[in-house]
Amino acid sequence: MISEKDSQIIRELRKNSRASLKEIAERLGLPSSTVHDKVRRFEGNIIEKHTTLLNFKELGYFSHFFLSLKTKREKRNELKEFLKSSRYSNTVYQVNDKFDFLVEVVFYNLKEAQDFFDQLKECFPIEDLYVHSIIDNVKKEEFLS
Repeated sequence: MISEKDSQIIRELRKNSRASLKEIAERLGLPSSTVHDKVRRFEGNIIEKHTTLLNFKELGYFSHFFLSLKTKREKRNELKEFLKSSRYSNTVYQVNDKFDFLVEVVFYNLKEAQDFFDQLKECFPIEDLYVHSIIDNVKKEEFLS
């Protein structure tokens, strides 16, 4: 569990990661040195990495899916490496229960998506595949913000 002060700093970073540490300190009424020290301590554990959230449609990627995948146990690691290295994978989760992986994939068009799905089925013994087409982003990356 983290302190209320730590939680406030994290919320500010989640709202706007480009805000300067000085601005965050002023908003929270904390010394800049405290905010600086805490953020440095967060990096590498609480803060995994600094990144930018993209609007895929504005970049021309109009086919966006979540895939639920299950393969044979002996092919699980090979499939994981394939998914991690695929240029189409945005996020790869290893999950439990009915499926092995939950994967967010992004494509320019449906043809590119279908080619990827065909490659998956050709290269791996896919036991179950469920494709969730993303229609709209309702909420994204707002936990603790």
